[in-house]
Amino acid sequence: MKSNLVKDILWLSFAKKNFNQRILYLFKGLVFAPFLIREERKQKRKGTSASDIGLAGDDVYPLF
Repeated sequence: MKSNLVKDILWLSFAKKNFNQRILYLFKGLVFAPFLIREERKQKRKGTSASDIGLAGDDVYPLF
């Protein structure tokens, strides 16, 4: 996994107030990380611009 993505997952999960929410967000982040990485690689191969690549996983974020 990319280190930025891992840092973002940890930052998001530890920003939650109670332990159960932290564990839940950490679990969800680790489950969806491979899908986000794969989508980003797919977008790079297509030649999509950097700003569009940043939006590659936006359809997943409402699950959090």
